[in-house]
Amino acid sequence: MTDRAELLARAELASRYTPEQEAERVRNTILAEEAAGRVALLPLPPNEWTFTDNGTAYAFANLSLNTRITFSHLRQHKTSSDLTGQVSVETISPLHTVHYQNLNLMASRSRPELSKHLAERLPGVDWPTEIDAICLKTIKIFSAGEPVQQIWGDLQDSEALKAKFLIEPVLYESESNVFFGPGENAKSYIAIFLCVLARLPDAGAPFGLKVKAANPLYLDYERSQASFKARLSAICRGLAVAPVSIAYRRCSLPFADDIDRLIQIGKEGQHDLVVIDSVGIACAGELNSSEVATRFAAALHKWPITNLLITHTSKTEDGRKTPIGSVYFSTAPANIFEIKKAQENGSNKADIALIHYKNNLGHKIEPMGFRLEFKHDMTVFSRQDVSAMSQLIEGKYFHLQIKELLSINGPMLLKDIALTVGKTENNVRAILSNHKGLFTKQGDNWKNV
Repeated sequence: MTDRAELLARAELASRYTPEQEAERVRNTILAEEAAGRVALLPLPPNEWTFTDNGTAYAFANLSLNTRITFSHLRQHKTSSDLTGQVSVETISPLHTVHYQNLNLMASRSRPELSKHLAERLPGVDWPTEIDAICLKTIKIFSAGEPVQQIWGDLQDSEALKAKFLIEPVLYESESNVFFGPGENAKSYIAIFLCVLARLPDAGAPFGLKVKAANPLYLDYERSQASFKARLSAICRGLAVAPVSIAYRRCSLPFADDIDRLIQIGKEGQHDLVVIDSVGIACAGELNSSEVATRFAAALHKWPITNLLITHTSKTEDGRKTPIGSVYFSTAPANIFEIKKAQENGSNKADIALIHYKNNLGHKIEPMGFRLEFKHDMTVFSRQDVSAMSQLIEGKYFHLQIKELLSINGPMLLKDIALTVGKTENNVRAILSNHKGLFTKQGDNWKNV
């Protein structure tokens, strides 16, 4: 016989570490015993290990042995095929860590060493047999990856299948979004600005951006907490809003090595947007290496929430600008913007253009323009007509240059437009014809609609 408190404790343990049917059986037995006026000692579940995948670690629990074994930070090594990680062994009731170590699950010497440690701390168990079985199951589960699922197309609701935005048209929900550009190009300012908008109640569509409420987590690999706070405070003042809080973490470990802890932080804080500033330092390796890029992408794949990746720029052999490093930094993300800045020496104003570099989830949008004004204690954001930023717009956006030209000079002859923008008359005629929503003819002249 035992008291009700112990029985309820057993029911709680069953709900956490045994299958749902077993937990329900324990609860129903307790209720039946109480209804009959009896409180009997319930039998422990059979001597079996129950498995739980919590997204960041594999946990095995055995109530009969009062033991839980957790494998975390698991990593498959390409060269040796070894599977390494960290193993934690705890007693369940009371909860107490009895052993913790790094472990190579594939190495024949590592498992006996772990068994020896456990035999000293938790005697009376055939630990070599138990550890071999648990390691083998972990290897099989890890190697199997995610299960195959049968996905059916939906012929009824096409709108429900469209990619959704967290901040339209810049950040797709539950996808990887990238800002890339040279250093000191205001990428971090824009990222913090978007985080602030997501934290504002009933933000609506400020600055022409349709904003859903979100709880961001800012992972900073470059600057200090003081620097982040100064920028956040200046942006809040510039928006003339009450101060908002953004969860911030200064990071030093490589992202892929820290991913299990980061996912745990994300779950505990209920974060649905993560900013990584910047990817180059977060990778902590040779950025041109495909292994470094794919390891970063694999770690990011384990965390299926909206993310914004801040990174730097490089040039291809043909002169095109791309996100720095391996081609996988460009191919893996679904949505990429190049950030360009124009600022005269000594000026406290900077014009920023967001150029849509890639979009796998929809059509690429026209460049977006912002102006940042840096005052003594605030940073003021405003929308800027990108057609006025001719120094930031490349040749493929000549229609925006022509739009700006006509807004300044008024209606112009085709030959004069071509002479001004440095294109042939045939090229200009094609540009004007392809953008009939922007331009119209007035006699022999062309003008803005």
